[in-house]
Amino acid sequence: MREIHNTLNKIFVYANETADFLEHKQIDHQLQYIAGNYIKIDDAYEIQAYPMPVILIKGKGEIGFNLDGIYFEFVMKKDTALRLDIEAFSKDYEFELYGAEDTEQSYYKSGMSRDSFTNGIQKSKEKGFGIAFNFEEAIEPSEKLYETFDQCFKRIIAGK
Repeated sequence: MREIHNTLNKIFVYANETADFLEHKQIDHQLQYIAGNYIKIDDAYEIQAYPMPVILIKGKGEIGFNLDGIYFEFVMKKDTALRLDIEAFSKDYEFELYGAEDTEQSYYKSGMSRDSFTNGIQKSKEKGFGIAFNFEEAIEPSEKLYETFDQCFKRIIAGK
């Protein structure tokens, strides 16, 4: 019981410290507690019925705090997804790309070829796509966490 309590407290404190940092920097955001996210357990995703902290950053995306680490999530249009340099991203990050409407439909997983990725996006009826960058370790302090989030956002916009 103590381990669960300590782990959850650490996550919630980290999220609140990050929200305080964003407030201090006057970055438009909203800290929420959201149930229904997924967590990877034994190479499969399972839904979380319990709420975890998520910071929504206006006009960019979200920073999620989870039992298995931190994630950044962004949504983009189809043409932006097609411009992504998945080889460059995969060298720097663990990420996945999925449908914005059908979030269980994956369009990129580690090791996928550029052709398979492009063909899947082109054939899709999705108008938008989500991309999630996953980090097993906390990125501290909050300033560095936001800088990393912002770098990911800028790379998506640039496509590389």
